[in-house]
Amino acid sequence: MNSHNNSSILKTCTFMYTRENHSNDTVAMDTALVTVAMVSLFVVVKTSFDLLKKVRAKITVIVIGAGPVGLLAALIASRSCRVEKIVMYEEKKKRVLVNCPQQLAFDADSISFLKSIQINFGSIEGCWDNSIGKEIFYTKTGVFQEHLVSILALTTTPVEMHLGKKVSY
Repeated sequence: MNSHNNSSILKTCTFMYTRENHSNDTVAMDTALVTVAMVSLFVVVKTSFDLLKKVRAKITVIVIGAGPVGLLAALIASRSCRVEKIVMYEEKKKRVLVNCPQQLAFDADSISFLKSIQINFGSIEGCWDNSIGKEIFYTKTGVFQEHLVSILALTTTPVEMHLGKKVSY
């Protein structure tokens, strides 16, 4: 009976040991799977959040030069939903800019582009010429620049104009 009892205890211990190991293996596998799932979820959420943050990020645009091209660049940037503010630097004072006597000539393609960004040629002092079969608009550079500055003043994007400031690289 002692031998049978020992054998029975051994079988019970072996069964419990294998059952305990099996249970431990299952717990370890479950823990590993949960850990992998949680890490994967974290990576997906973090990547999505970083992408969303990048897409919604607001930027500051710095424009060097308040000539016609710089002012147009600022105007186009001001209409972007990603631009928080615009900072412009120009070494000339405002009176020098708006009194610039050089003449600008806009061809049909330029006129079409400027109209597409809501530049109203009816409110710019200048003249039209159709003598060569194509529409050309002439105005003084200063007049055009003054018009762009007035439009920029109406935008919802804050524009800081630092006139009379020379920028050194």
